Amino acid sequence: MRSNTRIAEIRTAVAVCTLFASVSLSLVGCGASGTSAAAAAARETPSNTTASQSSSTGTGNQDSTATTPFVPNYTTEAGVMRHWNKTSLTVAFAAGTTVPTDGIAQLNAAISKWRAATNNPITITKTQNPSTADVVISYVGTDVLGDTTGHTEIRYLNTDNTLVHADVEILNSLTGEELAQVTAHELGHAMGIGGHSPDVADLMYSHAHLPFVITDRDANTLEKIYADAKVALTTVD
Repeated sequence: MRSNTRIAEIRTAVAVCTLFASVSLSLVGCGASGTSAAAAAARETPSNTTASQSSSTGTGNQDSTATTPFVPNYTTEAGVMRHWNKTSLTVAFAAGTTVPTDGIAQLNAAISKWRAATNNPITITKTQNPSTADVVISYVGTDVLGDTTGHTEIRYLNTDNTLVHADVEILNSLTGEELAQVTAHELGHAMGIGGHSPDVADLMYSHAHLPFVITDRDANTLEKIYADAKVALTTVD
């Protein structure tokens, strides 16, 4: 039928775009000297590829009956927010990447911290297969990252901002709590937080700070992304 042909043309014309969210981080309270703040970098490049497509840690404002739920948050301050069309993601280390000695432990710490801080609007579990994972992590040197410590490349559908894949690069010299924090920050981008918080206390601020915490603002921002996406889906005719 002609109508079916038209729909197919629209779907195959959908481009996958790429968002590069790089973050420069300096450490507070660990003896590291700070570096000048860099503006949150967001560069979107259309592709011809088609696709199928508060400062304290807490669980945020989870009361969906509140007049303004999930407050405070920074959804209007941190760029475009995107979402997955599922609630469970898989993450794997890239084939051939050299995982730091405590890389697995700090990935576990990052995942656990997000899980504890939110009501889990989206969850992340590890898998051994990078070819099927939603999020793939590589550890690279300064020759790749320059003066940044983490970088996330996200593919999404340009029709509705639905995420389809994320590739994360993390500086291979990081260890301990610093590695856990950078990993959690990049996972925040991979889950849909498009840019950076303007609040220095938040995990998703453009510069890192120890100790490693996920604030109510971080948690509420992630919760609101998926609450809004759910509302959008239920209101479509």
